Amino acid sequence: MSSSKHFAFSSVASSLTALLLAACAADGGNAQHTSIGRVEGHGAPAIVLQAGLGDDSSVWGKVAPELVRDHLVVALDRPGHGSVAATDAARDPCTIATEQHRMLQEAGIAPPYLLVGHSIGGRYEFVYAKLFPQEVAGLVLLDATPPGHWQRVQAEAPAAAAVVKTLKTVAFSSIDKREFDDQDGCMASLDLAHPLAVPTTVLVPAQFRPEEQGAFRTMMENERENWLALTGAAFLQVVPHSTHYLQKEAPDVVIAAIRSLAAAVAAGNGRP
Repeated sequence: MSSSKHFAFSSVASSLTALLLAACAADGGNAQHTSIGRVEGHGAPAIVLQAGLGDDSSVWGKVAPELVRDHLVVALDRPGHGSVAATDAARDPCTIATEQHRMLQEAGIAPPYLLVGHSIGGRYEFVYAKLFPQEVAGLVLLDATPPGHWQRVQAEAPAAAAVVKTLKTVAFSSIDKREFDDQDGCMASLDLAHPLAVPTTVLVPAQFRPEEQGAFRTMMENERENWLALTGAAFLQVVPHSTHYLQKEAPDVVIAAIRSLAAAVAAGNGRP
């Protein structure tokens, strides 16, 4: 994506953060643009970066160039974004995770993978770890969208839900509308009662914007805790001086968390 402005609506949270008009991040160094996204570097485990709703691989511009010093880094583009053509396939999380599996295989990128997901991209990486646990070395979630999020917004923060419905009508692309509408499709088919058997780090922002206060903030703070039961992570790592876009606002913290988990996995203890 060029440096032109685009409407950032990676999740319900970012939809409410000032109705963002955000510039795409700068291109990451000498990354090779491919049919899977941007691929650069060498070293295992491969780090796979999955962006939020409406974003492409350029959103990782402050993170990927540092990680490629020690790892093969794949900044994915989902169908309809960046270098990847749109698709008529279903847009539920299981389909998207399975597409990711196929894209990585076809690109010759071997597991194990350290998966990193932002916003709803975190949901997709969580589902990937559920479907293909033998391929996943670890998981890093950046203010990820947990299962049932949209239902909770509608029930507990109806004013916020009304804003999002308007945004979806006027600002979402057709493929992003499909992703949004299908965000809980297939989730009932997964075993959510037992945590992942995959080392996981969960990062959440410390701050909420003025328009996110009240019922929406209360709901968000409560539902973040769900990731602990879903993943088996011991705690939430709160990132100071940040809101939803952790990889843009606190890239050093994100890079350190990824490197720490990668080192822990390499050492065999699976914990940073």
